[in-house]
Amino acid sequence: ERCVDIAFSDRYSLCVIDAPSVIKLDEAELIMLSERFYNDTYLMDQNACSSPHLIVWLGDKKEVAKEMFWTAVYNTVGEKYQLAAVSAVDKYTMLCQNAIDLNNIRSFKKHGNYVYRIDLDTVPDDIDTLRGKFGYFYEYNIDDINSITHIINTKYQTFTYFGVDKFELLNFVVKNRLSGIDRIVPVGKALDMDIIWDGYDIMRSLSRIIEVK
Repeated sequence: ERCVDIAFSDRYSLCVIDAPSVIKLDEAELIMLSERFYNDTYLMDQNACSSPHLIVWLGDKKEVAKEMFWTAVYNTVGEKYQLAAVSAVDKYTMLCQNAIDLNNIRSFKKHGNYVYRIDLDTVPDDIDTLRGKFGYFYEYNIDDINSITHIINTKYQTFTYFGVDKFELLNFVVKNRLSGIDRIVPVGKALDMDIIWDGYDIMRSLSRIIEVK
């Protein structure tokens, strides 16, 4: 009767990548970044609440950086991931459904059956209803991180980043008084669970305290 429950609701996560920082990487560093991104996404087929569905690109020469990054991801996925036939069909079905339903698709690119990329020219407030799986990603180009303020709501959990100062992202959340974003972690750390999760201090929230005066 004195039970305390913590409810973990449906969540949505995204990733922000600084394009110039990707371009500066050497081959070994690029492979390492692709492996970290693989761990965040393909290990759970993007079903984890902390796996990103939307990839936001910052900075100059975005197309060059994208080609480098996604080629490296494709190579990593090809070495590590077993894509089931039904998963490939599901991804193609999702693409067809998006083509019917969405009017903000700028382009579509794929790297074999491993990586599907839907490039959006706008992001609606309900972008969190668009969720990829098995390597299906939505992409959006920005020049200012504050331009995505309107999409952040209480469903947003994890903000993974590469090449962006973490305090800049923290300031983005605090300055705009965003109701969402419980975690800001580097690419590769999305699935790292801790005693702080979904904005809760799990140990403190579930502990009974004996008061003595």
